[in-house]
Amino acid sequence: MTTPDPTQTPGPGDQSDQATVTKVYGATFTRTTTSLGHQVIAVDGELHEYSSPPLRDLLDEAIATGGPGGTVLDLTRTALIESTAMGVLIRAHKRSTPHQVFRIVAAAGTQPSRALKITGLSQVIPVHLILDDALRAARAHPPEPGTSAAPPVASPARPCHPDENGSATRP
Repeated sequence: MTTPDPTQTPGPGDQSDQATVTKVYGATFTRTTTSLGHQVIAVDGELHEYSSPPLRDLLDEAIATGGPGGTVLDLTRTALIESTAMGVLIRAHKRSTPHQVFRIVAAAGTQPSRALKITGLSQVIPVHLILDDALRAARAHPPEPGTSAAPPVASPARPCHPDENGSATRP
């Protein structure tokens, strides 16, 4: 079910068009487009096996139709994110381009924030604490053509060395 929600409030200096709200399996997805071309998808509820497919579809559409502002997934009102949803985030990151950055907003100390850190996704996908920071970063530092949209993945703390059988081992 999709219904407009005229109460959605934009960030400072970012007038947004009318919001589209989708409710499914314990999650509410609100999608807006700011006047600067940012696609913002806010999730209220839980992201799990049943609510992840609608999120995947929304992110695919936002990335495919979005302008140069990029796509921001706002998880500040998300209580839980499970492994299926983490796969959706990886897919969105892979589908984004250097000109159409995918960013995540996750409040410090929340389960989504901890899950992003534990899995290492926060090292690959830009993660911000509040929506205004994500939108400000997208405006202030758009990626240059031919450069990566996200910081490089951190290397392992200890190097791996092949053993006599060719298997990787840690010293």
